[in-house]
Amino acid sequence: MNDDINEMAIEDQMQKAQDAERQEEAQIVAETIMDQLGGGRKLKMMIGMHTAFFGTSKQGPFLQFGFKMSKHSNKVRITLNGSDTYTVEFCKGVKCTALKEYIYGDMLISLFEKTTGLYLSL
Repeated sequence: MNDDINEMAIEDQMQKAQDAERQEEAQIVAETIMDQLGGGRKLKMMIGMHTAFFGTSKQGPFLQFGFKMSKHSNKVRITLNGSDTYTVEFCKGVKCTALKEYIYGDMLISLFEKTTGLYLSL
């Protein structure tokens, strides 16, 4: 009986450690995406970025944020795939208006600007 309880406690601790590791990876990925787009301060200034958050989904770690001034969309979710590329979803409200897959990091700015009509630099 005690062995079963100890096994369950060990499994629980291992699960918590794995969850913490996934969250740490998601934070690093989110920071990298933010840097690839020009940085958080620039995004706030240029497109009115708000409600940015990161997490992990079945597809992988992601960064999601809202923004203003686009007729096409007001939210983007950028997910890192296993192939070391991104899947980028643009949404307006709850409806996704565009989905782009296999996007490399150096393509994120031009994709964002082309899809939203907003510029990330002067």
